[in-house]
Amino acid sequence: MRSARKIAQVTASAIALLVLGGVAHAAPITGSIDFTGFFTPVGGDPANLDSATGIDFTEARTNFAGLGSYAVIPDEIDVTIKNLTFDPFSSELPLFWTLTAGANSFSFDLETITKTFGNETQLTLSGTGTLMGTGYDDTPGTWNVTGNSANERYSFSATATSTATSTIPEPASLLLLGSGLLGLAGVGRRRKM
Repeated sequence: MRSARKIAQVTASAIALLVLGGVAHAAPITGSIDFTGFFTPVGGDPANLDSATGIDFTEARTNFAGLGSYAVIPDEIDVTIKNLTFDPFSSELPLFWTLTAGANSFSFDLETITKTFGNETQLTLSGTGTLMGTGYDDTPGTWNVTGNSANERYSFSATATSTATSTIPEPASLLLLGSGLLGLAGVGRRRKM
């Protein structure tokens, strides 16, 4: 009688762990988002975009609906983006851009910058950072911005990078824990018989 009560308690504990663990788990961000707008190059020779040391963004709006986790963000949503000094780039730029559509908010912490191309009329920068969103885990990401001095427009894209790890996802680890507890209860029951 006592062992049946103990098995019932262990089973109830395992079920509670599974239910509570599944509710608290968030997923990484997937997919990509693009936006575009106008910019002003800062520093250097105004006739040579390659000599710019920074970018002042004068407008930013989503360009098409996002993909993956960003699919909830429609086209033509305003984006708040900070001006950027990239030569020299001294530290991280928290909340480089943020956007909200209804209950969905996303942002990006810029961490690294690399100048990948530059000439008189075009400038391309890329790097890494952290994507954040309501209901999602912080996710590593990459970004790319290309500016064209002919019409002073730029395009920006941010993409989630692979988040695959060798760890067991939270609901699965709780399932393993619950199974282990049930197994221990069964072993204890056999020994008493």
